[in-house]
Amino acid sequence: AWSPRGDLLAIGTRDELVVWDVRLGRQVFPFPGRVSSLAFFPDGNLLAAANEDETWIIDLRTGDEVPGIPRGFGSPISLSPDGLLLATVREGEVVVWDTITWSALPPFDEATGPVTFSPDNHTLVTNSPAGIKLWPVRGARSGLVLENSPRIPEGLAGGNVLVDFSPDGRYVIAPHNTRTSRGIFFLSVWNAATGAELVTIPEPPGLEGHSAYLSTVRFARDGGLLATSSWDHSVCLWDFAERELRYTLRGHRGEVLSLAISPDGRSVATGSKNGEVKIWPADPRSRRDEILGNWKPLAFSPDNRRLAALSRKNEASDTLTILD
Repeated sequence: AWSPRGDLLAIGTRDELVVWDVRLGRQVFPFPGRVSSLAFFPDGNLLAAANEDETWIIDLRTGDEVPGIPRGFGSPISLSPDGLLLATVREGEVVVWDTITWSALPPFDEATGPVTFSPDNHTLVTNSPAGIKLWPVRGARSGLVLENSPRIPEGLAGGNVLVDFSPDGRYVIAPHNTRTSRGIFFLSVWNAATGAELVTIPEPPGLEGHSAYLSTVRFARDGGLLATSSWDHSVCLWDFAERELRYTLRGHRGEVLSLAISPDGRSVATGSKNGEVKIWPADPRSRRDEILGNWKPLAFSPDNRRLAALSRKNEASDTLTILD
């Protein structure tokens, strides 16, 4: 995760959280503990870090842990855009915390991750046994199940984005990775106000797009470009307004597991199971850059000039590298 100012980069590993000063090219401090989910607060001074069992709030000015959430509430986590609410997951429920008082709101029962706040901070989308659910953050705990929505298989989403709001907050999008009467490996778009399914991408399902598990769904900041990655070794770039496939990017020799779009929407970085990272222009008619080696892309810097990636030398050693 990049800090809002773009000066710090936080990366969770199997052993510790490492925070780097990107401009100086040095590590600020390590924080012990396995980390699978991260979120910077809007002011850039606090960082939420979590694994499946607990969540820490870390003061980046000192490296000290700030008293906050008790043990037992963990990842995946989601911070509201205004930084005033933090969603955590505990077995069988999602709990949202007021980040000023660190008091818990009433829990969302029978809700699980992934979790994402709407752009206006008022709605939370979660996984649930009944399907994907929209909840008002405050008020009655009566969630709205999205029409014809899937239940996301647990353990496969990891830290990837599989349910997301469009940047204007009007739509929710998620993939169907289990077979339905309409097919498999397609996207649905729902009205975020009513929960009604509006359209599938592609329409009809199976017309074009992916032929295996969709691993990531991400919007560009302007909401015009939607990118999806898949275990079929491909990446699809969709025109969201027209609901049409713009380009299919092929060239990975393994399942594509991760995806990041640069803040300006002009570049797409993808990483595959065999360790390749490819940096593609969002308009593939221009050239793409390929970085050879065993890499996993993490995130672009806010100025679009640098890409953070993990280089794996062996099963026990990961190295963080900033690629210009």
